[in-house]
Formats: sequence, C-alpha cells, structure tokens
Amino acid sequence: LSAHGLARLIPVSKALLCFATHEPLWKALTLQAGQNFRFHGFWRQTFVRSCVPGQASYTARQDMRVEGMYSDVLYSSWHWARARLRYEWLQADTIPRINARDLSRQRFIDEFEKPNRPVIITGLVDEWPAMSLWTDEYLRKAFEGHKLNAGGCMLTWDNWLAYSSGSRDDLPLYLFDKHCLRWRDISGHALSDDFTVPEYFSEDLFQHLGAGRPDWQWLIAGPAMSGSSFHKDPNSTS
Repeated sequence: LSAHGLARLIPVSKALLCFATHEPLWKALTLQAGQNFRFHGFWRQTFVRSCVPGQASYTARQDMRVEGMYSDVLYSSWHWARARLRYEWLQADTIPRINARDLSRQRFIDEFEKPNRPVIITGLVDEWPAMSLWTDEYLRKAFEGHKLNAGGCMLTWDNWLAYSSGSRDDLPLYLFDKHCLRWRDISGHALSDDFTVPEYFSEDLFQHLGAGRPDWQWLIAGPAMSGSSFHKDPNSTS
C-alpha cells in the first residue's frame, strides 16, 4: 500500500490501526522515497516530516494502546529490536587470537593463509591515528558537503547520527560507503590517511588493473543490532 492508503486504514478499526502503524511498513516507504531523511523517533513520523510537503512539524501519536490484539508479524520485529544476546552464547570461541606483535607475515602465510584457517589478529589498530581522531565532530568536518550511503539512502552525517542514535529497528541501517574514505579536504587530507593496511594484507593486486580497478575501500559502521548475514564481499574476493 501507499502511504496514503495506510493512513486511511488507521481510523477504520483497532486491528487495522495496529497493522497500518507497523514501523517496518513506514520504514520501507521512507527508504523507497530515497530522500536524505532526518529520523524523528519512529518511521511514520519520519516519513511524513521528510517526504510529505508542508508537514515538517507533524507529530504522530504513539501512545495509543490496543488490548487483545495478537500477531506474530507485529510482535517479531518488536521482539528482535529489543532482544539481547545472552552472555553464555558468546563463550564458545574456537578461533585462535594472536596479537600482531607475535605474528610475522610469514607465520601468517604459513599457518593461516595457505591452509585457509581463520584467525583473529589483535592489536592491529592500536596505533592508528583514527583511533583517537575519529570523533563525531572530526567526521562531521570530513563529510561536510557530502552524503553517505546507508541502506541505499544518501544521508548527511548529521542525519545519519540522528538515525543511528534514535533507531529502534530490529535490523538497523548501516553505513556501507565506497567513496568517503578518499574524499579530500582543502588541505589534501583524506580519512584513508588516518590508518594503514596491515602488512598481512598489503599486497595490492587491484593496482595492476589501471582504470578498470574496482572499488576496494569501504566505510562500514552501524548502531547496535546492525549487520549482515554471511556473504561474499562486493568483489567476490572472500
């Protein structure tokens, strides 16, 4: 249904009130609009304020209570948005962890890369300037005049912060941007200057492709509960 259709269903009955105000429906409508939206606490209000002309100050009621209404469809998204991982679920860890200072490049190749064994390398980012520089204000200046890709929507940094800090989604949007690390300010500085590629992954075969080089750097970040399922990276290198 369109936003207009959903809005017309709200006053019909209590059951339709529950379904027509279901947050995932209004989230989908907002994302389909493809605008640089400003998140306003919940998706119905966000859609109206961001996508309906002349409604920038609209306030939707969220305090209505309906008793005796049961639906797995309505409940599941609410439940998973608030569910927390149990501590004991995180205790099973069969992947070895090795600090970078104890792992030479050759040892990494011999023990993990060649036999295709997983490993978690710790301590790699401790000395990166990004670890101390990348505050909200620092990134705001770095992204000034630009928009970032979040779930297919192009958002300013401030609008992204408003969403990531206020979202109650069961599957929150997350940044997946392939351009922003290479944007340079008037001094010539880019965010990619704030970190270095670890020596284990420094071999860059893409450099030999010249103008045909595919995208190779992304900024991926999101609020709690965000993430993706198992997948290959965009260039199928994993």
